[in-house]
Amino acid sequence: MTLDKYNLMIRSKEELVAIITELMKKLTDYDISYNAFDGLLGCIHEAEFDEDILGTENPMDYIEIDWDEVFKEYYLSMRNQLSDKKQLANKSVDVWMSFGERCTDIILDNSNDITYIEESIRKNIEENVDCWIIQHQLYELLKNFYLKQNLEFDEIMVSKSLVCYNPNFLNDVSQGYINIKMWDEAVKVIEAAIKEVQDEKMISALNKKLVDCFENLNKFDEAYDVAVKMFRNNNSHELFLRARNLAVKTGDLNSFIENILEFVKSSKR
Repeated sequence: MTLDKYNLMIRSKEELVAIITELMKKLTDYDISYNAFDGLLGCIHEAEFDEDILGTENPMDYIEIDWDEVFKEYYLSMRNQLSDKKQLANKSVDVWMSFGERCTDIILDNSNDITYIEESIRKNIEENVDCWIIQHQLYELLKNFYLKQNLEFDEIMVSKSLVCYNPNFLNDVSQGYINIKMWDEAVKVIEAAIKEVQDEKMISALNKKLVDCFENLNKFDEAYDVAVKMFRNNNSHELFLRARNLAVKTGDLNSFIENILEFVKSSKR
C-alpha cells in the first residue's frame, strides 16, 4: 500500500467509503495510515464548505461509516507517528477544531499531556477572538480534559485568565463564584461584565444571574430594580412573574402594577 493510492482524486461516496474501510483494517504501518487519514479527513472537512467536492454540505452524514472507529484509528496512528508531545497536542486540537463533537470523546481518551493540550487550547482561543462560540467550546473542552484526568479545574482562575481574549468569559468567572456561593464576588464580576459585554443575550443572562445573587444576599430592592429593567427590555411573561414576585417581597406590589400598566399603555402609543 502506498500513499499514491490516496491521492484524494475521489469521484464518489462509494470510493471514499472503500478507501476508509481499507484504512480501518488496523494497519501497523502508522506512517502510511496517519498520512492517509490526515489527507482523507482533510478532504472531508474541506467538502463541508464546498458542496461540489462530494455533492453535499454534510459529507459525514452522507457517508455511511462508523466515524467513532475512524477517529479512533486516526488518533491511534497519530499517537504512534508523532513522538513529540507538543506536536501531538497541537495536531489533536487542530483535528478537534475541524470536527468538533464528533471526535471529542476520542481526543479525551487519546491525549493525556494536559500541559501541552492546555497550551494548544489557549492558543486557539486567542486566535479565534472573533468567534465566541468557538472560544467557549474550547474552554469547555479544556474543562473536560481536566475532569477526564481527575484534575481539579479552577473555573474562576481559568476563566479570569481568558478574559483578555473576550470579556464574555466574565460570565464564567461569575458562575464560578456562584457555584461556591460567593454572592458578593459574583455581583462585582457581573456588574463589571455588563459594562464590557456587547452581546445582548449574554447581557440578559448576566442580569438574570445578578437578580439571583441579590436574592441570595436578601437584597430584594436591588433584585427588584434589575428585574423590572429586564421586563421593560423584554416583555416576556417569565420576566413579568419574576419582577412581580420580587415586588411582593419588597412590599411594593401595588406600585409595581401601576407602573407596569402605565408602561404597557405608553408602549402601545
